Amino acid sequence: MKNRSAFLAHLKSLAEAKEDSITKCVAKEAFNCEESVETWFEDLPEYGCKSGMVPFLVYYDDTKAFFMKYYEEILEIKDAYEYELGEQMKLDYQLANHLAWFAFEYTASKIYTFYQAHSESLFFEIED
Repeated sequence: MKNRSAFLAHLKSLAEAKEDSITKCVAKEAFNCEESVETWFEDLPEYGCKSGMVPFLVYYDDTKAFFMKYYEEILEIKDAYEYELGEQMKLDYQLANHLAWFAFEYTASKIYTFYQAHSESLFFEIED
């Protein structure tokens, strides 16, 4: 993958951001994974948070706490997604659980998709 070093540096800056956000959570979790960062970003859309890939979003009490902590940001992400989609999301009875997973997975997808789409034009190669 081109510009991997630049992507990792950018991801590190997101993980070390002063402002607490879902983006920061995603970046920190990507660095804490056992496999490569790229593999983690590629596996998350396939298996999702419900698979246990994100240890702090496994149990309902944890997803509810995440939902409450990032409530405003989650609603902004949901609204933006619905606008892109052109329709409302269909959610079942575990609203906090599903929206916490959705916001985390969607944010991860945006980070990795942005990197893949713009790696050559926006990132420069950093010498190791």
